[in-house]
Amino acid sequence: MKQKRPIIGITSESVKDPTHFTGGKFTLSWNYVEAINQMGGVPLFIPYTEECESILEVIDGLLLTGGFDIHPKRYGETFMHPKNRVQDDSRYELEKRIFDLLPIEMPVLGICYGCQFMNTYFSGTLHQHTPEIVGHEKHHQNQDQTYEVLQGTKLYHAMQKNIVTGNSYHHQSIDQVADRFRVNAVHPDGTIEGIEHLDYAWMVGVQWHAERSLSYPENRNLFHTFIQKSMDYRETKQMDKISF
Repeated sequence: MKQKRPIIGITSESVKDPTHFTGGKFTLSWNYVEAINQMGGVPLFIPYTEECESILEVIDGLLLTGGFDIHPKRYGETFMHPKNRVQDDSRYELEKRIFDLLPIEMPVLGICYGCQFMNTYFSGTLHQHTPEIVGHEKHHQNQDQTYEVLQGTKLYHAMQKNIVTGNSYHHQSIDQVADRFRVNAVHPDGTIEGIEHLDYAWMVGVQWHAERSLSYPENRNLFHTFIQKSMDYRETKQMDKISF
């Protein structure tokens, strides 16, 4: 019997607009879906909902995509930088509810905003405008950059290289790393470009857009590893049901 592909839940940007007859919209870049499809997963869009427990029963892995800026109240700051483009809170609330119920064994990949969400959910902080820290705008110019992936990390094991390339499009970045996370990638200017949880089975975040960088084998390796971990989790779930 043909092995079923793992189901990957994908969160998206949400924009509520009560003044518009549609009520707002959800947006999801094609690249994320394409990356999951190419690497052997089944993409499943997750809209705003109160019912997260049922979603977690269905999916085998979770992809947190890029998006607008996280409100600074989420990491204990009252100052709002004028460069921020803050997203609707409904997205953060959805992902927070999912993480509140998240099985420690479920694989999670966070990209750009997704990486920042992981950090703030676990009480880490962000630089609201990275150019003020590093003295340049290069991280926010939609261009390819190189990063050092630290040996011994889950990310290194996945990408199989210590110098990797990816498309960069972020003006915020991680400041204080959340407890029980470790840095797994850095830019030459010192910007933290990736983190991973030490206790969860496979929770990895990167700041660059790996889904836009599939021409580089290391980014394909990252998605391939994520899908394989999700397949392993799916099989474990099935075995647990049989055992029960």
